[in-house]
Amino acid sequence: MTSLLIDSDDNDSQLLQQFQQVVKDTHIHKFNEYDMLYFSNGLGGECGEVQNEVKKLYRALSFNPNLREEIELRKKNIKSELGDVLWYLTAIANNLNCNLEEIIHSSISKCQKHVCTSTYTGQPKDELGLKQSIRKKDAKLSPEEQLAIRNLVKIDRDYWNNN
Repeated sequence: MTSLLIDSDDNDSQLLQQFQQVVKDTHIHKFNEYDMLYFSNGLGGECGEVQNEVKKLYRALSFNPNLREEIELRKKNIKSELGDVLWYLTAIANNLNCNLEEIIHSSISKCQKHVCTSTYTGQPKDELGLKQSIRKKDAKLSPEEQLAIRNLVKIDRDYWNNN
């Protein structure tokens, strides 16, 4: 969890500010008071594109994990679609006059809070408590569902660790 302790770097801050400006400069369709609707619909569409590419990646991995070209194409497409998601997300932030760096810091704080406290009791969560809450969720699944999820996670972990 060391990623939750990162301090921002000036270069990161400049990159985020630069990207926010790029999005402002490349926002060519002006819908005035309907910009937010346009951006949110675009974000939803691009998230759907990411999901579609992830589905195709899993399909390729499940049929033949050795289809190197297909897998690389899917990874490339996912990265591209994530860039589109980032554009629309940034456009929404710009429309609300929000700074991406502030949003990221707020999100990190939120993650720190969720990792350290129980959602139900508000009490500090120890490592055992985390494991128990995961096991409780798994217990609601049938053995077949648990096995299917474990297999997908294993395929995913093996693939990403080897590439």
